[in-house]
Amino acid sequence: MATAPWTDEESRANRVLLLSVPRSASNLLDTMLSKQPRDISGYYNLNWSMPWLEDLNKGPFDQIPDAVREERSKELQANYEKLLNTIETSEKNGRKTFHKEHITLQIDPKEVFRQQYPTPGCNTVGSAGPSYVTKTPGAAQPEKHTTPFVFPDSFYLKFKPIFTIRHPALMYPSLARAMRKGMGVDGEPGSTAQMTLSWSRFMYEWYTEHKITPVLIDADDTMNSPEAVRELCRLSGLDPDALIFSWETRTAANKQVHAFASTIYNSTGIVKGKDSTGLDLEAEKKKWLVEFGEAWGKDIGRKVDASMEDYLWLKERSIKTTNYMTEGARDSPTQA
Repeated sequence: MATAPWTDEESRANRVLLLSVPRSASNLLDTMLSKQPRDISGYYNLNWSMPWLEDLNKGPFDQIPDAVREERSKELQANYEKLLNTIETSEKNGRKTFHKEHITLQIDPKEVFRQQYPTPGCNTVGSAGPSYVTKTPGAAQPEKHTTPFVFPDSFYLKFKPIFTIRHPALMYPSLARAMRKGMGVDGEPGSTAQMTLSWSRFMYEWYTEHKITPVLIDADDTMNSPEAVRELCRLSGLDPDALIFSWETRTAANKQVHAFASTIYNSTGIVKGKDSTGLDLEAEKKKWLVEFGEAWGKDIGRKVDASMEDYLWLKERSIKTTNYMTEGARDSPTQA
């Protein structure tokens, strides 16, 4: 497979990677960026990741049959090669690229199971060891693989990274609602596996160790500050003049998409009033017990508490702006 004759630094000038977390207003950001003069792609690992989350409800990783693991390994490699071909085709045509993946769907499944079913001596991010790793066709082997992600280091180092975050007390219950509505999930172990910011922090630090400073935006700023989104564009090499703040409504392709994207699909502009201003965490925890039941509600509360250190650490490194502008914003259905 041919590759562009670029250094990693040159590649980052042409490739942007959005590593989002579910319910962090990433669909809103996607829409704002949808008119960028780039080829846009995303979610290559979505369908591959879903069966793992279902298996998470059944027990530890070692209980999954070898034949199932082997078949999924082949599927993952095929997804990776398809993504590489998509990027290569764009670059052959002189086009820059913008790619999005939920960071929680990029993680090696063994790592996800480790967090759900911890074992002695294996209790930190990345400590489970690699089990699912892809190989770049034509690359020197073995490739470096120093993250808990399924793609090799070389893939991530060729992109300018953007991270999205949101206050966990808004993000996690929103995810629970979407999973209940779109997937019939109701408190199973897999329902909270994506409720973490530990992988976002891990990858942010990993990038900085490689002398790359990611661009990070909090959902509060995505929703409230067009100037913050413009700054995101300037820092990542995107075009701030190509941003949009109003759009046409859309129709979801299926039940799952509707559950996770119905708000942005049904809206025609930025939604106000869904940020963390005035948030009372203890009051919200009581509401979750009523909405999700005692067991799931308490589990969500524990996940929120466990994520606050990482959230505050990441937020400190997010785009800073006090210029909360309102041009282009309008009232419409809720973002969560």
